[in-house]
Amino acid sequence: MNNKKDLRKKSKVTSGNIKKLPVEVINTYKRFLNTPYYINKHSAKLKKPVYVGKGSPEEIDKLVYRLSGNKKLSGKERFDILKKNNIGIDCSGFITYILDSRAEKKFNLHIWTIIKKRSINPMRMLAYKIKPTTSKMNAYTLTNNINTIKIAAVKDVQPGDLIKINGGRHIAIISQVEYKQNKKLGLKVSKIRYWHSTEGIGVCEGEIKIKDENKGLDEQEWIKIPNAKYQTYSLYRKKINSNGIRRLKFKLF
Repeated sequence: MNNKKDLRKKSKVTSGNIKKLPVEVINTYKRFLNTPYYINKHSAKLKKPVYVGKGSPEEIDKLVYRLSGNKKLSGKERFDILKKNNIGIDCSGFITYILDSRAEKKFNLHIWTIIKKRSINPMRMLAYKIKPTTSKMNAYTLTNNINTIKIAAVKDVQPGDLIKINGGRHIAIISQVEYKQNKKLGLKVSKIRYWHSTEGIGVCEGEIKIKDENKGLDEQEWIKIPNAKYQTYSLYRKKINSNGIRRLKFKLF
């Protein structure tokens, strides 16, 4: 049986021909909901990860609890109090913790101990291993050729694949792949959902309607995300030749 048929067969495991990420990853995403986008490039090395857009769900929750005076907040109240205090998560920080929840479950390792970094001196490498989320785990590192391979056609996409956007300045993760039945061709990819953290609304889900599964993401219909400062497709088009679907070289999903 060829790879294409294997992929279609696996997709039937979930009801309605929908393929999703593992439950531990979905739960991590839910913990980041109502978290604004925030990035602090200035003096980032002098601050804790949670203050520079690289905090874990636990660190952010702890801050929310303290800033609110230990009150129970609605989603909007949580978002507003974080935004007012310049606390949030940037795109690579969010994806790092999404991947980390799976790495811990599958390998009992942190994702930053698996991801490879371009050659740096031993002292900086030690710092990277100890405090990887302060500035080391960025969108480019997560999607470059050292750590990933390119998936050319949408037909081969899987949940957990990364989307390299704006030449590696932005990143998203594919959260769900939906298929529809074609009488002649069998199951075909009809929709892709993805997660990312973006300016204006923070952590959110986006959607891409598939017009031709044999082509790349630039040929598909990206649905507008309400209130987002920058639309994902516009960012994608900026560096179209270096963008695309990227799959981690080690089997995480």
